[in-house]
Order: sequence, then C-alpha cells, then structure tokens
Amino acid sequence: MLQYFKKKLTRRRRRLQVASFFSVPLEPYLATGERDAVIASSGMGKSYLTGVLAEETLENGGILCVIDPEGEYFTLSEYYPVIVVGGDHGMVPLVEEAIDLYVETMLETNLSLVFDLSDYLDHEQQAIYSRITESLFTFETEYKKKVRLIVEEAQIYAPQRMPTSKGHKPGTIDPVLASQKIAKRGRKRAIDSLWATQRPASLNKDILSQCNRFWFGGISAEQDYKAIKPFLKEAGIEFAQLKALQPGEFYFYSQGETKKIKSRKRLCKHGGATPQEQEDIRAVSSAGLEKALEALAEQLKQNQLSQEEETSELIELKRALKELEDENARLKDELNKERLATKVIRRIEVPSINAPQPAVAVAVPIPPEMGISAEEAEEQELLEAFEQAIDGAPLTPLEASPPQPHALPTMRQKPAAAAAPPKIRHAIHAPHPAAAAHHHPHRVTHQIPLMD
Repeated sequence: MLQYFKKKLTRRRRRLQVASFFSVPLEPYLATGERDAVIASSGMGKSYLTGVLAEETLENGGILCVIDPEGEYFTLSEYYPVIVVGGDHGMVPLVEEAIDLYVETMLETNLSLVFDLSDYLDHEQQAIYSRITESLFTFETEYKKKVRLIVEEAQIYAPQRMPTSKGHKPGTIDPVLASQKIAKRGRKRAIDSLWATQRPASLNKDILSQCNRFWFGGISAEQDYKAIKPFLKEAGIEFAQLKALQPGEFYFYSQGETKKIKSRKRLCKHGGATPQEQEDIRAVSSAGLEKALEALAEQLKQNQLSQEEETSELIELKRALKELEDENARLKDELNKERLATKVIRRIEVPSINAPQPAVAVAVPIPPEMGISAEEAEEQELLEAFEQAIDGAPLTPLEASPPQPHALPTMRQKPAAAAAPPKIRHAIHAPHPAAAAHHHPHRVTHQIPLMD
C-alpha cells in the first residue's frame, strides 16, 4: 500500500468562485453533502462550467474522481496533482482489473483521478463506470475522505430506465443502480457528486431528484424543458429565459436562491482555449505526483507479471485436464467393449454333440415394433461376427413368440416298411424320446403324437 504523500493540500478557501462576482459558500452543505446538476444543450458551456467547478474543488484542497467520456479533463493535470488514467494523454493505462488499485491510490495519497473513457463504446464505458463507482463506494466505507465524483455526459451512465441485473459483465452492476447508489447513499461515505448532461430528458429522474444545487444553461428542446420543469418552476425560471441564455451563462439555484451568472475563465486549457496567466499553484506537489506514478507503474507491472503467471499456470492445468479427460474416455471405451463382448459370449450356446451336424446358435429376436437401440445393434453385429468365427454358419433365430428350447439335430431314419395308420400322424424326422434322452439328457422336449 502506498504510504507517501499523506500531507493534505492546503485549503485556500471554503467557497466555489465560479464567477467574477459570485461564489458559493460550502459551509451550508457540510451536513447534506454537495450534489450538483449542470444542465445545458451542446455548445452552451456545460463542460466549461463543469471544468470550473472541478478547478474550484481542487482549489479548496478537495479530491476529484472524474468520469470523462470525451477526453476533455486531462488538462487539470497541468496545474493540479491529478493522474490521468487511459486515453491519449494517460499517465497510466486504463486496466480494468487495476481499478481498485487506482481508487485506493487516490484515497491513500490525496491525488485526484481522471478516467478517460473516450476509447470505449457506450456499453463498455458503462461497465467500467460501474466498477469505478462500486470501488469508490466500497473503499469510502473505510476511508470516508471527501471526494467529488464528476460524471460528464451523465445520461450515458444513468439513463432514464429501470435498473436490471441481466446483461452485465461479471463483477459489475447496472450503471443506473450504481448511479442511484452514489446519489442517494454517497453522502454518508463522504462522496459528493456532480452530474453534467446536455439531455436532461434522458437522465434518470432519481439522480436529478437527489441534487441540491442546479446550474441551468441554455436549452431549446421542449422535451428537455419538460424533464426539468418542476425544478425550474421551484426556482422561478421560465422556458423563455433559458432559451435566451448565451454560451457560458447559467441560472444557479439552491436552497431557495436563484442567481444568473456567467462562468469565469478556466485556469486550465479547455478545448484549445488559453488559460489565464498565473503561478503554478501546485508545483510543490509534483514530487509526490511523480512518486505516485512510479509506484503505480511498478504495481501495474507486478500485477501484469502475476496475471501472466496465472495465465501460464491455467493453460498448463487445462492441458493436463484435457489429457486426463482423453485417457478417461479411452478407458471407458475399452470397458464398454469388454462388457459388450461378455454379453455376446453369454448369449451364444454351442451344444456338445457327437453328431456330424453343425452346432446351432440360438438368439431371441426383438419384435420389429419394439425397435432396436444403438447398443443392441452393436451387440447384434458382434454376435454375428462371433458366430462366423466359430463355424461360418449364420445364426438361426427361433420364432419370437413363444420362445422355444434349443433345436436338436435331426436323426436320419430308415424308410418304414409300411405306411403309418391313417389316424396317427408323427412329427416328421422326430427322434424317439428315449433316444433323445439317451444322447441329450438335458435337452429332451416332450413330443406328443397328434391324433386325429
């Protein structure tokens, strides 16, 4: 764990100087927390004012955690102890598995973080955002350090829909649920929040309802006006007044106070704008920032090595498991063949007789209506092969119903001297019972002459 850079930044003031002649005192929000909503159409200064509020948080010695979907807030690192994670200007790469490390580093060192998500699609950004907010919420349960979470383009991460538990990456929750969790329960964990959007109609209403400071910029869409109409009515602001605002102009509303303001100039660059001339107010923190970056880089390297080792071990385990599965399948196959051969041998009988006639193997056929399974078909093939190996003669099945005893070889008889009486019919070629009993004591079948 990082143990350096513990010294907190000196708090210069306890107010947000957002305009030349207007500032917001922070004392009234110590008990309730700060939850801002910055609302303005595209091109009306929403991101610019959000940048001003971010700078004011840092000027008051606060800690920022910025969700940046467009890569606009990396310039904060020019004057403040801010680590940019990911993006074209990233100081460290954005590794999802290391999000806990980033967040804990922020809380341990009092450094701020900007997560540049501009390289990701919306649904990928939502998954990363959920992991960041969950990590922040979890660590702040222990640390309880004042942190301002800034969510730019908040409608991406907290859209106007019901949260769901389906379709999310393992280890993440629905971004709507994550946002509601921060907005409703973040105060007890010292998490302040700022939600900036150009489409209030698309932003989850639970988020807006939790805000206690509003910054209304110019909007022109009727749908967006309807989404914030209850708050505008409370503030005494008409739709026509919003449509008349110029870029950079806002109506501030909080605790019953409504004030029209024009945001001050940024201290850091914004969209190519040149910042005001001033001293490097955070130069004393550069050494701590460099140490933090070095430690993060080293930790990420160690994590990468550990991950590679785990991956290598996993590949080896999978290979060994595949070999065991193949061997198991081979042994099962051999065992099944042995069992099948045993069944075939038990079903074949070869009578021991001295007669020259070939032995007759007997099998009970399966009625056609019952069908035959694959295993039985294989048994039948083996049975036929076994019979062919014995004497080359085909099997002679008995009639299916009813089953008969094993057939006995017929005995040649001399022609009778005289014809048998007409009323008595003997079975043709049937041996005398006594003779059959003498030669085959275990195979005697009672043969009864048929009388007319």
